Amino acid sequence: MKFNRQVLCNLLLSSALVGLPALAADPSQAGGTPSGVVSLSDKKGACTRGASPCGMKSTLTDEQLEKIAALKDNFLSKTAGKKVELKGLGRQLRGLLTKKEVNRQEAFVLQEKISTLRADLAKEKLAFRLDMMSVLTDEQREKIRHRMLMKQAFGGHKHHGRHFAFAGHRGGFNRKG
Repeated sequence: MKFNRQVLCNLLLSSALVGLPALAADPSQAGGTPSGVVSLSDKKGACTRGASPCGMKSTLTDEQLEKIAALKDNFLSKTAGKKVELKGLGRQLRGLLTKKEVNRQEAFVLQEKISTLRADLAKEKLAFRLDMMSVLTDEQREKIRHRMLMKQAFGGHKHHGRHFAFAGHRGGFNRKG
């Protein structure tokens, strides 16, 4: 047992000594990310959802980042009024449904307005996504395509931030009683 512990300690020490020079190397000189390119995969907490450029953990140039940021700002500015109106209509509909006497005709009119606003917002979002995709290179679009196909073939991450061992409504290992 003592021999195994000593061998393990020696292995760890030697691997640490071999790996230290690689950690100290400048990434722009050692085949890492070239200057002027931001690697979003290196940032902890970078967005990782959907088919966005962040989710594919790609590298984006400063020019691409500026264009995407401008597109997003334009999208948010264009849709802000509709989002506020949608929330207001939703509150009106909930208020109408909680009355003692519900006016069916008025409820259907409000629901039609809500459906129209949601459809408009969906079209705006699709236009934004298409504009964003036009900023990306062919290689970046191919990575997104591959990721979307993998998600379609094998499903997405279903644990919602939890490890599988802690999934469940009680949050523990197969508890009983």
